[in-house]
Parts: sequence; C-alpha cells; structure tokens
Amino acid sequence: MENEPNDPFAIRNTHVGQIAVYLTPEQARERDAAKIMDEIRLKIKNVQGFKRVWLDEINTGPPQGKPVAIRVRGDELETLDEIAQQVEKHLREVKGVTDVRNDFEYGKDEIVINTKERVVAQANLNSARIARVVRTAFEGEIATEIRKGDEDVNVIVRLNEKGRSDANIFHKLYIQNPLSRMIPIQKTIDITKNRGINSIKHFDGKRTISVTADIIEDENSSLAVNSIMQEKLSGITQAYPGYSIRFGGEYEDTQESLDSLFRAFIIAIFLIYIVLASTFNSMSQPFLIMLAIPFSLFSAIYALKFHGMPFSFLAMLGMVGLSGVSVNDSIVLIDFINQKVDEGKDMIQSVIEACQTRLRPVLLTSITTVVGLAPVAYGIGGSDPFLKPMALAMTWGLAFGTVLILFLIPNAYLSIKKHPYASIVTLFSPLVGIGIMEAQPFTYKQTAILAILIVFSLPYIAYGIRCLIKKIFQRIFS
Repeated sequence: MENEPNDPFAIRNTHVGQIAVYLTPEQARERDAAKIMDEIRLKIKNVQGFKRVWLDEINTGPPQGKPVAIRVRGDELETLDEIAQQVEKHLREVKGVTDVRNDFEYGKDEIVINTKERVVAQANLNSARIARVVRTAFEGEIATEIRKGDEDVNVIVRLNEKGRSDANIFHKLYIQNPLSRMIPIQKTIDITKNRGINSIKHFDGKRTISVTADIIEDENSSLAVNSIMQEKLSGITQAYPGYSIRFGGEYEDTQESLDSLFRAFIIAIFLIYIVLASTFNSMSQPFLIMLAIPFSLFSAIYALKFHGMPFSFLAMLGMVGLSGVSVNDSIVLIDFINQKVDEGKDMIQSVIEACQTRLRPVLLTSITTVVGLAPVAYGIGGSDPFLKPMALAMTWGLAFGTVLILFLIPNAYLSIKKHPYASIVTLFSPLVGIGIMEAQPFTYKQTAILAILIVFSLPYIAYGIRCLIKKIFQRIFS
C-alpha cells in the first residue's frame, strides 16, 4: 500500500468509523474551521468506549497536507515502530501540537506456521505441499464443477466452519507423501500466535510509518514545529543505521512551492530586465528602474504584518506579480528624465521637472490599480480567504511602494550618474528595515518608523561616506 499521510480517509478497516462534517461557506460564519475543531476536541475529550478519537481538516488549497507529517523509512517494522514512538514523544513535547498519531496499526491475532525443515526432509515432503494442504483446509480448493441452469458452479472442498474455527485442528490434518504414507501435519510444523499487521505502507520503495499532527495556529506554526523536530531528530539516523526520516505534508508542499516560486521570480526579474534593456537601449538603467521592486516587496511585507495576515504561498505569488507592476512608476519617471536630458537640459533640472510633471500620471496609475484590488483585499461584496493575502500584498505593496519610489528613484538616478557604487546600497535598505521589524522589544509602530527612516537614510549615508572618503584621500595625496 502506498503511503499517503495527507489523505484523511486513508485508514479504512472494520474497527474504524469516520464522520464527515461539511461547514457553511467561510464568509457566512463567524468562526473558522480551526476554532470549531478546538471546541469539538474539548467536548469529546472524555468520551468513553473509543480507543482513540481525532479530528482532521481537509485543506482545499495550497499548501496541502498535514501541518506535521514525518515519514520514518526502513526495513524492520519493529524498529520503525520504535522510532515512530520516539517521534511521537518529541512531538507531544512541542507547544501547540495536537492530535499526534502514527498510521501503523496491528490487526487481528493470526496463526503463523513454520515448517520443521529436518522433519519435512525425512518425510519426503516440502514446504509447498504442506502450505497447499493447509490452504485447502481453510480456504478450500475447487474439486469439480456442476451445471446449474446456464451456469457452471464450482464445488469447493474445505473444512466446515467448526473445523476452521478450531485451534487444535492441526492435530487432525494429515498429508500424503510420495510413498503414500499419511504424515500428521502437526509433526512437520511449528505453530505460533502473533498479532497481525493491518497494512504495510511504502514510500519510495521502502517500508514506512508516518507520524502526523495538527497545530493550534494561535500557539505555533508548521514551519516552526518542523524546524524544532529536525533538530530533535537529527541524531536518529546515526542511532539507527539504514533508517531515514523525511518531512512531508504541508512543510514539504511549502518547500516545493517556495522553490518553484523562487525560480519563477528569478525568471520574471530576468525577463523584466531584458524588456527594459531593449526598450531603453541601456544596460544600467534597467537596474535603476528595478529598484522599485525591493521597495514594493518591503511595503507588501509590512502590510501583511499590520493586517495580521499569514505570509502564505498566494501572498508570495502576489509579490511576484507585484514585481512586474511596481516598475511602471519608475518607467514613467526615468523615461521623462531621459527625454529632458536628450534635449540638452541639466540633469538636476530634468529630475525636478520630471517630479513635477509626472507626479499626476504616476499617482493615477497606482491609484486606479489599488482601487481595483481593494474590494478583493478587504472582502467588499464577498470574501475569499485564499485571494485576500495576494490582493492585500499587491494593494499595499503598490500603494506604499509608489510613495517610496517618488522619493528614492530621483535620488537614485542622480546617485547612479555621479556615484554608481554608492547607489547599490539602496537595493538592500528594505531588507535592513525588515530585519529591524523582527527585533525586540520594539512595537510595530516604532519598528515601522525606524525601518522607514533607515530606508530613506541609507542612500544618503552611503553617499556622504563616499564623499568623506574621497576628500580624505584627496588631502592625503594632494
């Protein structure tokens, strides 16, 4: 059986009961699925008569899978179960983790028959003949066919129900050897009783036991829990040679999505550069225009933080789209500046005239886009939980990014023309602001103000330091 821990209905057996609950649309109820499940957990906590009760939420969009899904791979089921128990123990110690379980279950008791090789050889028998007699006794064998109307009906010969249920029936079974002697089956076999295995699951060709868990979102996150578990389980592969641990579920899906999204982002940036370079007939000006991208992304991240929205896959997808939209304002400014410079005007005067003349087109371009996305971002006329983070990232990324662009692009243009290396700092200033935002014990308001101040000041600080160093060298060597 193929291992699939993301399937909530993967456990199927006579001893398992499942109830599917369908909720009303999210915009029509006040509580989300996680809060409803938390309330149900409290109510069924002391329910008697069940070995285990758990709740699963089916994810309808990316990332899919359980928040925590750890696959233990190896050969021996006993060792796999031992490792899985350790994984469960570590998971229960992590804050915010609930509904911890693994998919390895023992089935009903079974009788295991092993042949006595020496006795079998002495009796002129083999294991295959003994197995056939035992199978015939319990499952039966077709002896003949009889015709009943238009159908052929098989006649199966086997023990009656009372004989098949008798644990001592092997004392009464005999097998004929090639010398036509009747040999008691009991003398040729060893009989042991073991617990049966419900199912053996595989992943990438190896036996696998999956340990899964849900997460209380207010207390922890999938990424944080998986990171903690990676540290705790780092030594298991050394303690158990030949066995491996692989993280799956939502974490694996997220990592794969991030990898593909990163590749898409790099391709998008490259294509934007190619289009701009061919349009402006310049290798350097596309970098200047693309300075709008990090500042817009910086604004989008702050917007998600302030609104308490998750930094989800769709939010990042919105940022990839934002990288293409945010350069429009820069193109409007830089193109006008180039026109004035080509007409023979002074560079600084061209920048000032561009800021005065193109202010209205830049603002109108951004405002129309923001107004169009705002209903989706705030659920006006109907809310979609999957599209909200993406629309929110694009709306506020473009809104605040436009303000930053109006101040920074003219400064960066002059800086690149006069001091190209100093202007490179402007690429990294949003990252510095994001880092400060995560610092403690600042509040969001303090970190926002401090980060924005650093974003605006870094290019000027770099320019000042470069001028100071230049003057020092001039005095030393003059």
